[in-house]
Amino acid sequence: MRVAPDPPLLKTPALERPSLKARLGVAASVSGVCLVAYWMTHGSGPFWQDSGLFLAALHSGGGLLPPGYPIYLILGRPFVAAFLAVLPNHTFAEAVNMFSAVWSALAAGLVSLSIFTLCEPHGRFFSLSRAAKRPSMDPRSVLFGGGLGGLMAGLSYSLWFQALTAEAYALNAFFTAAFLCLVIRLGNEGPLDAPPTLTQRRLAYLLLIAHGLSFGNHPVTVVLTPAVVWLAWIGRKALSDRRFFLTAFAIYVASAVLPYVYLPMAARLYPWTPYSGVSTLSGFVAQMSGSQWTAQGGNYGFSLERFALVPRQLWLEMFLIGIMGALIGVRVLFNERRGVLLFFALVLGPAFLVPLLYLRGGEYDFWLLTAYVPLFLISGFGLASFATTLTSGRPKATSFAVMVVLSMAALAPALVINRPLVDRRDDFVPEDFGRNLLRHLDPNAVFIAMSDQENALTYYLDVVEKERPDVVRIDGGVLATRWFPSQLRARYPDFEFEDISQGRDTVPSTDEWLTALIASAARTHAVYMTSRPAVPVPAGMDWIPSGGLWKLAPQNALGISRADWDYTYRNPDPFARPARDHAPEIMPDGSIRREPYTNQIRRFHVQAWKNLGDWSVAHDDYKEAVSAYTNALKMDPSLDNAGVFFGLGKSLFVLDRPKEARPYLEKVGERLDPSAVIESSLYLFQIYEGEGDRRKASQFFEKIRVLAPDLAARIQASQRK
Repeated sequence: MRVAPDPPLLKTPALERPSLKARLGVAASVSGVCLVAYWMTHGSGPFWQDSGLFLAALHSGGGLLPPGYPIYLILGRPFVAAFLAVLPNHTFAEAVNMFSAVWSALAAGLVSLSIFTLCEPHGRFFSLSRAAKRPSMDPRSVLFGGGLGGLMAGLSYSLWFQALTAEAYALNAFFTAAFLCLVIRLGNEGPLDAPPTLTQRRLAYLLLIAHGLSFGNHPVTVVLTPAVVWLAWIGRKALSDRRFFLTAFAIYVASAVLPYVYLPMAARLYPWTPYSGVSTLSGFVAQMSGSQWTAQGGNYGFSLERFALVPRQLWLEMFLIGIMGALIGVRVLFNERRGVLLFFALVLGPAFLVPLLYLRGGEYDFWLLTAYVPLFLISGFGLASFATTLTSGRPKATSFAVMVVLSMAALAPALVINRPLVDRRDDFVPEDFGRNLLRHLDPNAVFIAMSDQENALTYYLDVVEKERPDVVRIDGGVLATRWFPSQLRARYPDFEFEDISQGRDTVPSTDEWLTALIASAARTHAVYMTSRPAVPVPAGMDWIPSGGLWKLAPQNALGISRADWDYTYRNPDPFARPARDHAPEIMPDGSIRREPYTNQIRRFHVQAWKNLGDWSVAHDDYKEAVSAYTNALKMDPSLDNAGVFFGLGKSLFVLDRPKEARPYLEKVGERLDPSAVIESSLYLFQIYEGEGDRRKASQFFEKIRVLAPDLAARIQASQRK
C-alpha cells in the first residue's frame, strides 16, 4: 500500500521557535550535567534490598526474580563489559551502577526534548486545528523551561537515587520519558487518518516499541496502557488501514513478549542460577506474569497511609518551583491544549493509583517515577510559559536575571537536600554487612538466608566477588519452587541432600524443605540461618546465637564466641548516614512500615545482642547477659523491648545489683507472658522490701497474688516464719 506523503501545513503566521541545534544542544547538556552529578556521587559496591540480585544476575548470566527483567539483563551485560574494558580498574558493581546512571541521564534529556516539542506554537496534538490563537512562547523561555525541567527531573531524589543503584527503576524512567516524548511528537503531526503519513507510522511504531520493551524491564509501566488505548481510539481511522494495524500490533506484541525468550535461554546456559524454572510453559508464564505476586488477592487493597504520604513525597521530589511550574503548566494546558491535558491525566491517574493500591509493592515510592517524569515535563512547560510572561517586553539582561533566579530556586533544593541523601561515594555499609555475615562462618558451612538483605548481599558476594566459595549458600525465599532442587544440585554438585520433591504432586513447603535440608546438612556441615526456624532439628542439636545468625550445634557445645559479634565497617558510624524512609517492612497486620535501610540493619545488630543475652540467661551466664543486653541498648538508645528489659533486670538482680535492676524491671509492665510478669513482679517485690518501701512492695505482691496465688501464699508463709 502506498504511504501518503505528509500533508501541507495550514497557512498561519510564522512563529519563532528555538532551532533544532539549540534544542538538541540543551537536551544533551541536561543529560551531560546529570551524568556528571551521578558520576560524582556514585558508589563502587551494592546497595540494599534487591541490588545484589541484579548485580549477581548480570554477572552470572542467569535470570532474575519474577517477572525476570529480561530487557535489563539483555542491555546491561554488554554495557558492563564495555565499561570494564574501557575502565578496567573499576569494580563490577560500579559498572552496573553507572548503567543505571546513563539511563537516568537520558531520561532527563528526553524530558527536555518533550518540553520543547510541547512548547511548539504550531503543535496540534492530533487535532485538525493549528490553534493559531495560542500565543507563542519566547524562544529563550522555551530553552529555559526545557533545560530546567530536564534538570529538575534528573536531579530529583528518586531518579538521582536510582541512577546510583543497580536496579530497574532508572531504565523504567527512560522508557516512560521516551514514550511521552514520542506521543507528544506524534500528536504534533496532526490527526491520525487513513492512511497515516510516513512520519506518523514511524513515530507510532517507535512509541509502541518503547512501551512494549518497557514490560521486559519493570511491570509498573502497565500504567501507561490506558494512554495507549486512548491513542488507539483517537487514531481508529488510521487503524482502519489493515496493513498499518497488523504491523503496529505485531511490533507491539513482539516488543513486549520476545525479550522474555532470553529467560529460558539463560536458564539452559546457566542452570546453576536461580529462577531457572522457565523451561516449561507453565513455569515460563508464571515467571513472566509474576503470578506469585500478582495472583494473590491479599496484595491489593486501600492504604490510607500511602495516599496521605503523596503530598509530602511530591514536595520532596519537586519542591516549591517544581510544584509551581506544574500548577502553571496544568492551567495553561487546560486553557489552550486540553487534549494534551487529557493524555497526561490518563498517564498520571494510573501511575499514582497502581503503586498505591498494589500493597505488595514495598518500593512503591520508586514505582512513582512513572508519575514523576510526566509531572516534571508539565512543570518545565509551565515554567517556560511563566518565563515568557515575566520577560515579555523586558531587556535581555533582565530576562536573563529572571531565568537565573528561577533556576537557582529550582535546583538549589536538589543540590543542597538531595545530594547528601543519595551520595554513595563512601557508603560501604551494605557490602560490609554482607561480608560480616560470611566471614565468621565455619569452613564448608551451609548458610540459609531467609530475608532479602541477607540473601541479596551474600548472593552478590558469592557470585561476583567469589567470597567464601566453600560455603553452600541457599536462598530461603525460593525453597517452595519446583526448580529449587535441580538448581541447588547444579550449583553445588558435591552437596548431598534428600530431594523430598521426588514422587510428589505438590511442591514441598518451605518448612518441609528446611527440615530436610537441616537433617541432611547437619551430619557433615555447620548450618547457619538468619532466623531461628520453627522446625524440628536432629536429636542432640540446638540453635545457638552466632552474631546476627543462628548456628546449629550440639546441645552441650560451648559454641558461643564473642568474635562473632565483632562487626567491622569501613564507615566509622555505619548507621549515621542520612536517608529517606523508603525501606519497606511488612508488619503483622499487613501494613507496611517504611524507614531508612540502616534502621533495619541497626535492628539486626540489636537482635544479635539480644539473642546472646537470651542465650546467656538460659544458661545462667548472667554476667555475659548483662554485657549483651547493655550493648543492645547502646546500639539503639531508643529501644523499647520488654524482653531486653526483663533479661537485663533479671541478670542484674541475680548478680546482686538490685538498684540497677529496678528501672529495667519496672519497664516490663504487662507486656510479656504471665510467667515473665510474675517473675519481674517477684524481683521488684523483693527489691522494694529490701529498700523498706512497703507501699510499692505491696503493689507488686498484689500482682503476684492475682497471677500466681500459690506463690503468694508461699511468700506469706515464709514471711510469718
